[in-house]
Amino acid sequence: MSNLKSTPSTALVDIQSTPDERQIAIDKVGVRGIKYPISVLDRDKGTQHTIGNFSLTVDLPHHFKGTHMSRFLEVLNEYHGEVIVQSLPKILQGLRERLDTKSAHVDVFFPFFMTKKAPVTGKEGVMEFTCGFLATSNGTSDFQLYVQV
Repeated sequence: MSNLKSTPSTALVDIQSTPDERQIAIDKVGVRGIKYPISVLDRDKGTQHTIGNFSLTVDLPHHFKGTHMSRFLEVLNEYHGEVIVQSLPKILQGLRERLDTKSAHVDVFFPFFMTKKAPVTGKEGVMEFTCGFLATSNGTSDFQLYVQV
């Protein structure tokens, strides 16, 4: 038997849902550095599986004090196994709906590997290129492709 006394449980207050009297909007709030498996199109192999490094953010309206960070990951997890460039609009829409905001942003950077021939010897070797997608949804969509060569 335990000698610990039981105390009545107290419900935690959801601070993010309480009104914010200061009326201060924040441009981007969210999570970054999230490593997550993704698939990208590969001209030679069809699809290449790699690891994306995600930043998921939303614009925080002035009437909210904060946001639930776990909801960002909930949305990303809904697309487990199908996080590809074609699913980015759905992920953005999911962030906008789940976090009750007008603007959402997804930045993902990943290593992409290609087999290249050496210019002198002609021998093949694998090279890594840093690539990324930067996507925003705020009524209209904006998509940018990033490739570091």
